Amino acid sequence: MLTTIQNPFNSPIVYVHWGFGDECLYVGMSIRGFSRPFSAIHKMWKHRKSVTRTDIHSVVSREEALALEGQLTKQLKPKYDESSLGGYSKFGKERHDERVQKTPAWTNDDAEVRSLLKRVFPKLDTSETQRKQAAAWMLIIHQYFRMGLTRNLIAEQTKWSQNKIKMLIRNISRAKAGFQAGTNMRRGLRPRGRPKKNSALLPAPSGDPTL
Repeated sequence: MLTTIQNPFNSPIVYVHWGFGDECLYVGMSIRGFSRPFSAIHKMWKHRKSVTRTDIHSVVSREEALALEGQLTKQLKPKYDESSLGGYSKFGKERHDERVQKTPAWTNDDAEVRSLLKRVFPKLDTSETQRKQAAAWMLIIHQYFRMGLTRNLIAEQTKWSQNKIKMLIRNISRAKAGFQAGTNMRRGLRPRGRPKKNSALLPAPSGDPTL
């Protein structure tokens, strides 16, 4: 049966990887369509030669995807899960699912993302340093926010430290909220130029009759 999925890389799906003898290998969900199940950074990638087919279930919402994933996992009892693949425990999965559900809407809006990057990195077109910084932000926005990957998976793929990834996530969120990355000051509130001198605190010049 031919099934057409609208926006295959930007729609919630539930997928089932099958192995030889119709053995269910893995059940998962993605809010970014095919981006996750067929990604080289997915934990199942190392078992890809065991996968003989993949069933894709198209759903209309993240909540429906989570519900169907849980239902199919209980029904099919897959050989692998996030825990056995070196991912997270059952409790950790619940926390991860909760985090994915709360993904800010702006992270899936290309125009919003471009606007943020241009505001934070105004010399993006001319500075190699800012281009590299913006590329790191874009990677985190895509993998952590859009694809819902964990910090561990991103660290394994990029060879970055956990602290660096945590800092990038924090700076992206704060910058979008209007704060300067790495500070507690909102953008636009810092006065331009040198601070004005307070004459009331300056010593009177020598010879002043008021001394």
